Amino acid sequence: MRLKRILSFALLFVLAGSYALAENCLTTGDMDPATKNAIETAAKQFYGFTAAGDFASLRNAAIPSLQGSFGTIERAVADNRDVFASQPANIYSTYVLDATGGAPTLDNAYFVCGVYNSPTRLQFTIPNLPAAKYALVIFDVSNSAKGPYWLSLILQEMSGYWKLAGFYPKPRRIGNNGAGWFLTQARDYRAKGELHNAYFYYVTARDLALPVSFMLTRPVEKLDAEAQPIVPKDIPGDQPMTLAGANGQNFEVTQMFPVPVGTGMNLVVKYKALADVSDARTSFANNMALIKALTTKYPEYKDAFAGVVARAVGPSGADYGTVMAMNDIK
Repeated sequence: MRLKRILSFALLFVLAGSYALAENCLTTGDMDPATKNAIETAAKQFYGFTAAGDFASLRNAAIPSLQGSFGTIERAVADNRDVFASQPANIYSTYVLDATGGAPTLDNAYFVCGVYNSPTRLQFTIPNLPAAKYALVIFDVSNSAKGPYWLSLILQEMSGYWKLAGFYPKPRRIGNNGAGWFLTQARDYRAKGELHNAYFYYVTARDLALPVSFMLTRPVEKLDAEAQPIVPKDIPGDQPMTLAGANGQNFEVTQMFPVPVGTGMNLVVKYKALADVSDARTSFANNMALIKALTTKYPEYKDAFAGVVARAVGPSGADYGTVMAMNDIK
């Protein structure tokens, strides 16, 4: 999903929630002890495989469709093994997401957990979900080598057993700063009239506040409502943004989003290259022209980001990237 659409889509889910026919969600207080025990026992076993870097056992525990494309999870396990290796499997929350009894595949499975108008109510919206009974187990890893993390596992019930169906590790901070810090910064940028910076910091606060992207809580609903009025109209969303470069080229920018780097963030800017990007000299020159045009038109970015990453995407999909620290952009 393109970044500009995150907040508007989130509000759409909130507004539609009163009318949508939701699938069934059970929290730990709703499910019977035997079901809860079976789910959490399986999840802790999968956590153990993750901590040990045991790819084979984790793959064997997965649903068949996931076993056939397991490379992404293997890389995620390898990249985060030091996060989970020495930490106990502390379960933060467990949910049963029952998507049975409807169409074979749900275009947008919608689960509401808890009393609808209560402060603790939350919801999940998962596109293109095959009909089945699922569970979501969220682990709280507070003291890892890389700081606090979430590990969220989706399990699917198959033939009386709970199998691995999804794997989502996620840091809860950038450097030493969590969602609350980024929300405060967003409000400060908003007060100064730096609405582009405010928007990207709202989005970062939102991302850090949620263990998985398809989850929505009441506090995040409030954050979305606060951010919605200042979503910039001149950043790419459904349509690209055209940015005029000093070299006479008009850049068709398709995506802009922040990425963590060290204790701060870089701003990534992707654009359509007019030709193949294999000519490094030309691609580098175009990237530099884009970076210069962007920071000249929006000098506020120099306050909020450590650098800019320009990525030229050629007609074949190949890309060429250039990163420039803000201090080096003249």
